[in-house]
Amino acid sequence: MGKRLPKARLITRGNLDGIVCAAVFLGRYPSGEITFISSPPSAAEAASNDGGHDVIIIADVPLTPEIMALLDKDPRIMLVDHHPACECHPQAVVDVSMSAAGAAPRHFGLLSSLTGAVALADLYERSETAAVAWMAATMGRERIELESRILDFSWRYNIEDDGFRLETARALSAGSLPSEVGSVVDRYQAMIGGDRWARALSKVREKLQVRGGLGLLDLRRDRPSLYGFGSLALVEAARERGCRYAMLVHDSRDASVASLRACGGGNVDLGLFVRDFARAHGTDGGGHPGSAGVRLPRQAADRLIDELAAAVG
Repeated sequence: MGKRLPKARLITRGNLDGIVCAAVFLGRYPSGEITFISSPPSAAEAASNDGGHDVIIIADVPLTPEIMALLDKDPRIMLVDHHPACECHPQAVVDVSMSAAGAAPRHFGLLSSLTGAVALADLYERSETAAVAWMAATMGRERIELESRILDFSWRYNIEDDGFRLETARALSAGSLPSEVGSVVDRYQAMIGGDRWARALSKVREKLQVRGGLGLLDLRRDRPSLYGFGSLALVEAARERGCRYAMLVHDSRDASVASLRACGGGNVDLGLFVRDFARAHGTDGGGHPGSAGVRLPRQAADRLIDELAAAVG
């Protein structure tokens, strides 16, 4: 009689990287439970309320003090992530050079059939890894860029649909690429055919402000629907205007939220820039060299814009 696998649970984000994390997890724990979340607090809440699993993996969530305290308290919990962290923990695997899905095999192991899916996550996170190079050599760079785009567009069709995320993760875990999964292709085509992408891009082009090398989308007073394509459409429009960086800022309750993206050709580490700015204003923020985010007091938003515009030239 075979050895029983531990009863396992994955808690991960619902974006492309999180979906691929789920695929890698299912390769190791085919009967495992998956919970998709949207933020570190929701991940911490889900993990702290779990009493029935032998193994709990949190993926694509930064090692915040809240998560650190959770790891200290519960030896069942493992973190797999790629966001820069100021501290380390024996129960955390953090690799900033790749996607969370790329870092996950250090804990799960990686089936060779999942190399393609991991490459899509690495590409999505702007990480030029060995998986990306191998897939590009195998099927061409344009093909893997298209596969990543298909997967990224498809989950945005209905961002509340965790059933679709799970179905897609299972298909990727079995070795399929996004273009080989009917439901994924249907949603991608619906996004393209319904002109959501074109309409989002048109709205961003109309509202984009250019400040030197920074393309700014300021939605604090007017926040139209961008059909789930906010950052993607912003980067596209900013590149068209010759910007090296892009920022989207909007208000949420009593704070402002900013998302920063590199468009190519610059040397500013956005993760470090946001981390330092956030610390100076008593809040949390950070990310990667090419993408970062921060929630900050409303009165500090204009200063963030000014300082980033000055930094990128």
